[in-house]
Amino acid sequence: MTRREDLPVGPGRRSFLIGGALVVGFAMVPGARQAFADTEVDTLGTVVLDPNLPGSLRATPFLDAWVRIDKEHGVTVYTGKVELGTGVRTALLQIAAERLEVNPGLINFITADTALTPNEGYTAGSHTILDSGTALFNAAAQVRQLLVESAARQWQLEPSTLSTRDAVIVAADGRSMPYTEAIAGVDLHRYASVQSPVAEPAQFKLIGHSLPRLDIPAKVSGGASYVQDMRLPGMLHARVIRPPRRGSTLSTLISQPWKSCLGWSSWYAMAVIWPWWRRMNGRQSRPCAKVMPRHAGLKAMPCRMKSIFMSC
Repeated sequence: MTRREDLPVGPGRRSFLIGGALVVGFAMVPGARQAFADTEVDTLGTVVLDPNLPGSLRATPFLDAWVRIDKEHGVTVYTGKVELGTGVRTALLQIAAERLEVNPGLINFITADTALTPNEGYTAGSHTILDSGTALFNAAAQVRQLLVESAARQWQLEPSTLSTRDAVIVAADGRSMPYTEAIAGVDLHRYASVQSPVAEPAQFKLIGHSLPRLDIPAKVSGGASYVQDMRLPGMLHARVIRPPRRGSTLSTLISQPWKSCLGWSSWYAMAVIWPWWRRMNGRQSRPCAKVMPRHAGLKAMPCRMKSIFMSC
C-alpha cells in the first residue's frame, strides 16, 4: 500500500474524514458474554463457566462438586485448595459447617484430591478464602436450603417454619429429619444460584470464632499435615552442604561411611541423609564431609551445622 503525500495530516475533522476510520462493535445476541464464557480463564488458570457466580463457583458451578450427602458417608465437603501451614483447611471447614449448620466434626472434609475435588488452580496469592471460601459459603447455604425445602414438601409445611441443627431438620411440632433422608428429594447436580440465603454475621457460631486447627495434631506428632509431607516408595531425603563461611571449598570427603550407611545414594552437590536413623538407633553421628576455608591459617572444624553427619 502506498502513502499519499497530498493527504492532510492533523487532528481536524477534514483529516479524519479523508484518511481516518471509525470502527463500532456490538453484540447481536443478548447474553453473549454468558454464551462464550467457557473461553474465559481466571487468574488461577481455571476455565470460567458462569461469570455471574461468586468465587470458585464461576469455574465449578455444580453444587454436588462442593457438597454431597448420602447415608453411607453423611455430609462430605470438597475443596480444591491444599493446607500449606496457613490454617486454610480449618477456615474452609468453618465456613462450610457454618452455612450447612452442621458440627464440623460431622463433616468428611476432602481437600485437593484431583479425582474428587473441584479444580481451583493453585493455592497461593491469598485466593483460598476469597475463591474457595466464597464458593463454600454460597454452595453450603444453598444445599441446606434445598434440604429444608425437601423436608417441608414431605411434611407439607412452610420452609420458613423449619430449623436445622447438626445435620437434622426440625419442625415446630417436634418432628425431625436428618439431612441423609431429606436428600432423597433433592438433586444436587445443578448449577448454583446467583443469590444465596442471607445470614446475619452476628448470628455466626463458627465463622469468626476459634476452632482447633486440623493440622496441629499431625504437626506436633510428626505425622503428615501438608502436601510436602508425602512419602513415596523409595523416596530419598537430601541436604545441601553449606560451608561455614563465604569462599570455602570442600577439601575432604569421607566416602566410605556413605556406602555403609542406610540410604546411601550418590554424591553430587547434595548428599542423601536419613536424620531419623540416628534417633531410632541412638548412635553417635559422625562427620561424612569436612569443609575447609580457602583463607590461609583458618580451619573449619567439623560441626553439626556445617558438615553432614550420618549414623553408620
